[in-house]
Amino acid sequence: MSRGTLCLVLHAHLPYVRHPEHEDFLEEDWLFEAITEAYVPVWSRLTALHEEGVRFGITLTLSPTLAAMLDDSLLRKRLHRYLDRLRRLAESQAKRHGDALPGQTARQTVAQCLETEAFLARYKDDLLAPLRRLQAEGAVEIVACNATHGLLPLMSTTGSKRAQLRTGVQAHARNFGRKPRGLWLAECGYELGLDERLAEDEVELFFVDAAAVERGRPPSPFGLYAPVKTAAGVAAFARDHETGRQVWSAHEGYPGNGAYREFHRDFGHEAPIEELLPFLPSDGRRRALGLKLHRVTGRDVPLGEKALYDPEAARLAAMADARAFVAARRAQVQSHAGGQAPVITACYDAELFGHWWYEGPAFLEEVLRLLASDTFVQTACVTTVVDRARDGELTMPPMSLAPSTWGAESSHKVWLNPETTWVYPALHQAEARMQRLARLKADGLRGRAVRQAGRELLLAQSSDWTFLITLGTAPAYGAARLREHLDAFNALATAIEADEVREAELSGRESRTPLFPDLDVSAWL
Repeated sequence: MSRGTLCLVLHAHLPYVRHPEHEDFLEEDWLFEAITEAYVPVWSRLTALHEEGVRFGITLTLSPTLAAMLDDSLLRKRLHRYLDRLRRLAESQAKRHGDALPGQTARQTVAQCLETEAFLARYKDDLLAPLRRLQAEGAVEIVACNATHGLLPLMSTTGSKRAQLRTGVQAHARNFGRKPRGLWLAECGYELGLDERLAEDEVELFFVDAAAVERGRPPSPFGLYAPVKTAAGVAAFARDHETGRQVWSAHEGYPGNGAYREFHRDFGHEAPIEELLPFLPSDGRRRALGLKLHRVTGRDVPLGEKALYDPEAARLAAMADARAFVAARRAQVQSHAGGQAPVITACYDAELFGHWWYEGPAFLEEVLRLLASDTFVQTACVTTVVDRARDGELTMPPMSLAPSTWGAESSHKVWLNPETTWVYPALHQAEARMQRLARLKADGLRGRAVRQAGRELLLAQSSDWTFLITLGTAPAYGAARLREHLDAFNALATAIEADEVREAELSGRESRTPLFPDLDVSAWL
C-alpha cells in the first residue's frame, strides 16, 4: 500500500473588528495578538521550511474579514504600536529579572516582537504576500471562506446563502489573484443543498464535521479516511476524530501539557498599576498586554498558583509531542484496512497554533520536518487529493451528507439557544428585505446605498456575535455589534425605499466598513 496522506488544514478567521472612532480599542487586540503569536510564527516557519527545501503540503483557509483587516492601513499602524508596547514591557521585565525564568521568558517575548517586525518589513506590511508566494510555489493551498463567517444553515433565504458564498469567493479572487478551488463553510455548517450553491461558483471541495459523513448515506466504505463526492460533484473532506482529540481536547490534548505557557494568566492583570502605566493605553485601564510568565503547571492548579514558565522545557515538550503525533499517524495508517491508502483530514483553528497554544508553531514545524521523509505518511494539500481522485489514483465514494456543524454535538446549539433566539427573527426580516432591495436595480447614490446595506447584513450575519453571546466571553460586545449592523441595515433600507439616501450618512458607514468594494448585490436574487 502506498503512503497514507495527512491533510493538515488550518482555518484562520477573526470577526471584523475595526474601530476608527476610538484611538485605542480593546477588541482590536484580538487581531494584533493573533498576528504576533499565531499568523506570523506559522507563516514565517512555513516560509523558512520551503526556502530550506523541506517538502510539505498544507492547506490554509483565510476568511475575507481577516484578510480585509490584514490589508487595512489603520490596523497595520496600530499593530506596530501594539508590538512596540509589548516589546518595551518585555524589555523592562528582562532587565529586572536577568537570567531567572521570568527574565528568560521576557527575552523570548522581546525576540518574538522583533521577529514579527522583521517579517512585516520583509513583506512591506503585506501579510498576504508570503501566502501568495507559498501557494504559487505549491507548498500551500489557500482556501476561501464565506464572506463574514455566517452560519449558512441558520439563514432564511437561498439568496443570503448565495451572497455569503459568492462574496467570499470574489474576495478571495481579489486577494490572491485566482478563484479558490475550495471553500471553508463557517463552523463547518452544512445542510442539504449547500453543495449545489458551491458548485454554482465552481468550488471543487469543502470541509465538514465527521458527523456529516458518519450519518450520511450511503455509508462510505472508507469511513472518514477518504473524501466523498456529493450529488453536485463537490468533494467533501470530513475532519478526523483522533487528530482533533490529540491536539484540541481540553482534557487529553497536547496544549494541556504542564510545561506549556499558560494563556489565561497575563502580566497586565497582576502587576502593580504604576508599573504598567507606561505600557497601557491613554485611559490607563488595566488590560491583558501579551506578556505571560507562567506555565500550565496542571489542569486543576488554580490560576494564582501556576508555576513560572521555562522556555527550554516547553520547547523540549513541543518536540516530544510532535514525535508522538507523527508516531500516532503512522499507527493510524498502518491499522487502516479500507482498501486504499487512507486520507486523514486534520482540521484546526489556525489561532490554536501560537495564540491559545504558544508552542504550537514549533510543534507544527517539527511535524512537517518529520513527515517530509516519513515512509508511512506524507502531507498534502487537499487539492492534491482531489487531483489524485480525478486521475483515478483514489476513489471518492458518492454520498448525501448529513446536516451538521463542528460545534457541540455537531449541532447549532452554540449559535442558536435561549441566549440568542432574539437574533434570528431580526436577521430573517433583514434577509427578506435585502432580497427586495436587490430587485430595485438601483444605480448612483441609491445603488451605493444598496451595496452598503448588503455589507451591513453580511456583517450582522457573522457567527462570531452569537458565539460571543453564548460563551459569555464578550456578550455585550457581540450583542452591540449585531444591533449596530442591523440598525444600519434597516436605516439604509428605509432611506432606499423612500429614495431619500443622504450622502454624508452613507459615506460614514462606507468608511467605517471598507470591505467588499465590488459587492455584487445580484447574488441575493
